[in-house]
Amino acid sequence: MPAGDAGHVAEVHEDLRDLYTADGPFVTACLAAPSAVEDAAHRWDVSIRHVCSELEESGAPASQVGRVDRLLRDVGHDAGDQVLVVADSEGVRAAAFGLPDGTVEPFTRRDELPDLVPVLRWRQEMVPHLVVLTDRVGADVFAVGPGREDIHEEHVDGETLHIHRGHPGGWSQRRFQQRAENTWEDNARAVADLIERLDREVVPAVVVVAGDVRASAFMAKHLPDSTAAKLVEVPGGRHEGTDDEAVWTEVRAVVSVAAERATAEVLDRFRAEVGQHDRAAESRDAVLAALSAGQVEVLIVHHDAHDERRAWFGRDKPVASAESDSLAATGAEPHEGRLVDVAVRGALMTGADICVAPAGGGPTDGLGAVLRWA
Repeated sequence: MPAGDAGHVAEVHEDLRDLYTADGPFVTACLAAPSAVEDAAHRWDVSIRHVCSELEESGAPASQVGRVDRLLRDVGHDAGDQVLVVADSEGVRAAAFGLPDGTVEPFTRRDELPDLVPVLRWRQEMVPHLVVLTDRVGADVFAVGPGREDIHEEHVDGETLHIHRGHPGGWSQRRFQQRAENTWEDNARAVADLIERLDREVVPAVVVVAGDVRASAFMAKHLPDSTAAKLVEVPGGRHEGTDDEAVWTEVRAVVSVAAERATAEVLDRFRAEVGQHDRAAESRDAVLAALSAGQVEVLIVHHDAHDERRAWFGRDKPVASAESDSLAATGAEPHEGRLVDVAVRGALMTGADICVAPAGGGPTDGLGAVLRWA
């Protein structure tokens, strides 16, 4: 996710940050949700029982295991291709997240902090965007905010009289055509007004448009240059007979490109700061120290299920260290967790943004940061 201000980050990941204020140890489990097979419900039941058995073997208390079991059964096997569930030590604070297939390999873990990097990665791939399905009457507009999979819908249905350009002949032909074009443009102007408002509210990285070419052109003409520059046209629309799945496949492809571009911009900025020896940290100790000082603007991490490096954090303070003695010297009670989870917690507690780097990209040891000041 591109860098943003602390308020923006707090809003996007408020639910995740709240989990980190609870007491551990947490349990985190990610499992496949096979909804496209005949015996999906049976497979889901087997997977839940397997996860709960693993948690019991890890020493999780019955209240925690029971909460995970209930959450997974409430969510169901059709919430996403994968489901990640997390619960605190008593199972009081818990959450479930639907993820697309391939986000992460299934896992079960019990540790002092939850493993929420898969959720961060999925939200990063869901950059804010608008989808506009238009015709000469109006448009269906779908808005997806930063890092969210829920969709806000609005519709514009304008004047329908005279929208079809007929050919009555004689002296009246041009008059009828002009009235039709005026109606199309009025409808397009109403759509443009809605898009301009949502552009301010959602701040989309891209506006995907599918529909009537003439209506799209009228709409674009009434948009500010800054909004019009975000338009990407794809085949489809909202007219009868449109292949909806084909349209949304095109939308997902455009959004994926926009997300990759946003991630690349963050990593390019990180490499530039490292090269200038300026506003960057790329070693474990430097990143943890910067997080403790509230100095991190963007934390950069990898998701590696096999990375078991450890670090220390203070439960009641946004401080972290590679050594427990150093942390105790700050007056915080030391707790140990996985390095990447400790770093993510520090970022969320201090309003820093988080970028999950792809394999082979980003910091050499899987942890880095762009700093707010040198």
